[in-house]
Amino acid sequence: MRRFGLAVVMATCVVGTAQAQSEPSAFEAVDPFIGTLGKGHVFPGAVAPFGMVQLSPDTDYKPFRQSYDWASGYRSDDPTIMGFSHTHFSGTGHSDLGDVLVTPVSGEVKWDVGDPAQPGSGYRSRYDKTSEQAEPGYYTVDLTDSGVRAELTAGVRTGLHRYSFAAGQPARILLDLRHSIYDYPGKVLWSRIRVHRDGTVTGFRETRGWAPGRQLYFAMRFSQPVVGYEVRNREEAIPYNGFRQPGRSMDDRAQIQGRALQAAFDFGELSGPLLVKVAISSVDEAGAIGNLESEGQGFDFDARRAATRASWEQALGVVEIDAEPEMRTSLYTALYHTLIAPSVHGDADGRWRGPDQQVHDADFTVHSTFSLWDTFRAQHPLLTLVAPPSRNADMVNSLIAAQRVSPYGILPVWAFHGQETWTMIGYHAVPVIADAYLKGVPGIDGDAALEAMIASATYRPYGGLGDYMDLGYVPIDREPEAASKTVEYAYDDWTIARMAERLGRTNVVAEFDRRAGFWKNTFDSETRFVRARLADGSFREPFDATAINYGSDYTEGNAWQYSWFVPHDPGGLITAMGGDAATVEKLDAMFEYDNTGLDYSHAEDIAGLIGQYIHGNEPSHHAAYMYSYAGAPWRTQARLKQIVDSQYRAARDGLSGNDDVGQMSAWLMFTAMGFYPVAPGSGQYVIGRPFTDRTVLNLPDGKRFVISTEELADENPYIQSVTLNGRPLTRTWIGHGEIVAGGELRFVMGAEPNTTWGAEVEARPYSLTGYGPAQ
Repeated sequence: MRRFGLAVVMATCVVGTAQAQSEPSAFEAVDPFIGTLGKGHVFPGAVAPFGMVQLSPDTDYKPFRQSYDWASGYRSDDPTIMGFSHTHFSGTGHSDLGDVLVTPVSGEVKWDVGDPAQPGSGYRSRYDKTSEQAEPGYYTVDLTDSGVRAELTAGVRTGLHRYSFAAGQPARILLDLRHSIYDYPGKVLWSRIRVHRDGTVTGFRETRGWAPGRQLYFAMRFSQPVVGYEVRNREEAIPYNGFRQPGRSMDDRAQIQGRALQAAFDFGELSGPLLVKVAISSVDEAGAIGNLESEGQGFDFDARRAATRASWEQALGVVEIDAEPEMRTSLYTALYHTLIAPSVHGDADGRWRGPDQQVHDADFTVHSTFSLWDTFRAQHPLLTLVAPPSRNADMVNSLIAAQRVSPYGILPVWAFHGQETWTMIGYHAVPVIADAYLKGVPGIDGDAALEAMIASATYRPYGGLGDYMDLGYVPIDREPEAASKTVEYAYDDWTIARMAERLGRTNVVAEFDRRAGFWKNTFDSETRFVRARLADGSFREPFDATAINYGSDYTEGNAWQYSWFVPHDPGGLITAMGGDAATVEKLDAMFEYDNTGLDYSHAEDIAGLIGQYIHGNEPSHHAAYMYSYAGAPWRTQARLKQIVDSQYRAARDGLSGNDDVGQMSAWLMFTAMGFYPVAPGSGQYVIGRPFTDRTVLNLPDGKRFVISTEELADENPYIQSVTLNGRPLTRTWIGHGEIVAGGELRFVMGAEPNTTWGAEVEARPYSLTGYGPAQ
């Protein structure tokens, strides 16, 4: 159990001695409050692994343009809780959701949320922060104004609330369909609440938010009979509302429709807790009822909590971590955050709503919430090691299925609840598919996958792709963020070539290997930066390598970060930079840049700066590993120590940037194990340095891969030697196949760098065009 984002440390005292209690289990080591304050944007509520429902408290919301800090609906420094809604993102920089807000009420129902500075002005309640506790799949808090103890747990498609009301107080539940994260006037396009004769409550709403036209249906049941209810449409100034429906007042209407709906349900005085069970669906109300019934009848809160705990124990138990306590807490929490999404999207009966707004059937579990610009880098590669193969196949098949029914015929870019948001750049579903397929994940139709990948990479209207295909780069005078798009498209194209190579499609290999070299068309040999070109071939002027402006030459970054994004051809980049020494010098210049006088306050996602290295956003995430490609892996080791020490803490404000649906957490997980997937699709992980004494990956078929470290200490940041299965490993990478075969990777650390280990050209990781002579 966790309180206040700090590990609960316990000891048993014996006369004359102190006996430390046994180390917390993987489950007990997780602290869901890490990242709930500051830039992390994670939520502390109840969720099952990859669960459709994320049941969590919402503490406040601001007008759309002021709501960045409430992207998850929760900030741990807010004084009040508005209620508990059933959908949340974990760590995003933009947001939506907050569907189906439920609030327990004692006494008079207040229909407005109220002002947090004026207690009693609405239905929001102050809460006892010392009572707030969370663990995977469970959350509890005491609402002081309401006099209610709230407990939450969740299954895959259901959320279960348990509310304990003060003795002698009437128990009431307020349902507010107006509530939304990242709210603005007119966001709810239409909604409905229906009270069934058996007491079931169903409804839906369609919103015009981050994903326009998103439909969300729900079904709700109570453990106690409803003795009275009232439904209201709070919408004002409706010029025409049709003819009068049955019912003389708002407390005898079976159904209400509109754009500002609420309902209050009265249960009288209760002798025990009230339980509320809610399921959601993107298909229809029948789907929501089916999902509600798919996870068992009744209202056994403790059984549901125990079942979800067992699911989390199994998911987290895939990795065994032996590390100092704070690092261990950070790592298990990071692993937890990587296992929240992509989330289940398909109903229990296999139906799902696609980007065409039609309902489809699937014979696998459809997933959504694909933050692909972020997660292709490390989170999806991590899942190929820690999630079951069937889960990875479901995710890949979900991407392919979405492409088949997309009105545009392309793979998802940034999609949730089956709907496209068109956020960020690239076609990064492509490396996710290629990486999984090339690693041997079963259950993926390679030919169908390749066709979907090619369709996305040749859809000319998307993001300047037509010009990219014709000119070999995206021109900045025709398309914003052109430099970033060019280099990211080139990497995606390389993964298509590798997929085609595996399938024997030589013509596709030739075309996409050619396109994979287009990154060179953005490289300026004079400044040694990746830059944006105009359609006439000239570089855009004036040029400032430190400038960060949305819609400019780069995507959430500048030339310092994007000049390293050639993960598939680092040897070619090093040659263009002028060789090994020049590359190391340039990397050092980035990390040691003096930012005095620079102001990035206008750019919300620019956080966690170490010079011009920006760990709080994704374009920098592989950069520290680039030293290894230039023959200086000891510099990678030193930089990783600098990054981990400054960017991660086991505290509520312990993440330097948005967790971005698990990417920031996946970076830490990989780095702590001692390696990182710089180029997903290559089948290689670049060795950095470990941060644990011992990590074990429990792989399918009973195999185990052990990473052990000798002499790990703050004063020993450098690798002295590495062995794989008892044999010296002199190269700076390890293959995916070597890991999943089982075995042991052993590091010996020391205070001084071993400048010979991994320095030879032959020791370096994959590069499309190889390496020039070491310099």
